[in-house]
Amino acid sequence: MAWNRIQAARLLSTKEMALFESSLSDQAPQMADKELQATIRRTRNERDKYQDLLRRQRVSTRERSGTKSGRSGVANARTDQKVQVFSEALGRLEKQQAQRERHSEKPAASKPGRKTTVRSAVRLAVESKARSRTSDKPQASRSSKAPSDGPRSAAASKAATQSPATTPHAKRAQAMGQQRPLAHVSSRGRQQQAKRDSK
Repeated sequence: MAWNRIQAARLLSTKEMALFESSLSDQAPQMADKELQATIRRTRNERDKYQDLLRRQRVSTRERSGTKSGRSGVANARTDQKVQVFSEALGRLEKQQAQRERHSEKPAASKPGRKTTVRSAVRLAVESKARSRTSDKPQASRSSKAPSDGPRSAAASKAATQSPATTPHAKRAQAMGQQRPLAHVSSRGRQQQAKRDSK
């Protein structure tokens, strides 16, 4: 059973009625956080107070009437109703507090996501800038000048491939060696011819 203002006003005192009304949907959202916490604390105290009172009344009624439940009596019924009223009021106030806590947690949970997005964007920008700097740097060109020993190398390789007998120096020496026997033969022939002529 949900208690309304009219029903609660017939049961509660003026001070208790103020607590009950503060738990309603048209007032609870308007309270500040500290005020809401204080109202929850007072409402819980009222509920606990009437729960203890109802317990004592039932014990007294059982002893007096001999009933097991101890629920008989007008006083016990009013106390039981007050327990119900403040239990409902406390439930509404605690629900309002839970809603505020959920709303406060959502922005806190979303902040790391935004920070991560910003960090990722910054990191990508830095990496892109580093790559552009690397591509703009002139690459170290290798020296296109080859050692100026091309002709020397060609002459050396040609000399290495020629045999000792085919080199120009060897050819000249060989020709001079062949001319010496021919000169010797020709001079001997001239001497023999001179002897024959003298006879």
